[in-house]
Amino acid sequence: MDSFVFGKKLGSGKFGDVYIAMEKQTGFKVAIKQIKKVNIKKLDAYEDIINELKALQILDHPNIIKLYGYFYENDTINIIQQIAPGKELFAELQAQVNKRFNEQTVSNYIKQIIHILLYVHQQGFIHRDIKPENILICDGVIKLCDFGCAGIIQKDQMRQTFCGTLDYLSPEMAQGKSYDQSVDVWSIGILTYELIFGRSPFYNQNHDAIIGKVINGSVQFGGPVSFDAADFIQKMLCKDPKKRILLNDALQHPFILNQSKKNAEYDIISLNDQAFLYRK
Repeated sequence: MDSFVFGKKLGSGKFGDVYIAMEKQTGFKVAIKQIKKVNIKKLDAYEDIINELKALQILDHPNIIKLYGYFYENDTINIIQQIAPGKELFAELQAQVNKRFNEQTVSNYIKQIIHILLYVHQQGFIHRDIKPENILICDGVIKLCDFGCAGIIQKDQMRQTFCGTLDYLSPEMAQGKSYDQSVDVWSIGILTYELIFGRSPFYNQNHDAIIGKVINGSVQFGGPVSFDAADFIQKMLCKDPKKRILLNDALQHPFILNQSKKNAEYDIISLNDQAFLYRK
């Protein structure tokens, strides 16, 4: 702790607070997430913390928040991460007229997320908690964060652990069945729908009703939508995971290809990573 000078609070989460900090020796600015051990115990979240640290120690991608290290101090776990400017995609969505984006913007965001998840899956992980609150956005560029639900999965292996957010839960997870990386494809379908229509397709205030809709319901489009967008969402939200579109195929879908041609300047995978470092 003595190696850093702490600055303003950047925000608070369910486990603790996040601060800007500067390393005394180099002047390098970072974000430090301080997690109280008592909160971990209270929320039974030890596995979430371990999952996130394991994933971020391995994952190295310009559009994933970087982990620089972590240390223990008294009753606190301190996680040192890259500072990412901008704000949550959820906050950006709420700031839009009618709380929704146009399809061109959605296509750009989803294309970026697909590229990120292709990398995550290639490294042997499933994210399992794709949602607007876990995505940061700055000048149209995506950063994926919060790997607390990340699971390790080997080729041809299935998992059964429940994890994630109810609105974004896949049918196989809702039914307690084995699952693989295709649960992230389902989540992208839910996210695409929410960014276009301003709400998730199976939203309900009653949790049991959400589960029922996820397992048995069909997608009803809540407003005008192009054929390409509707078809893309339907292919993502196929209830049979074996028939669900693959991420590589999703990149070739007209909803992604046609919109990308209109907005070719957004090739974020080649963006210099320094764009995400803290600026005074």
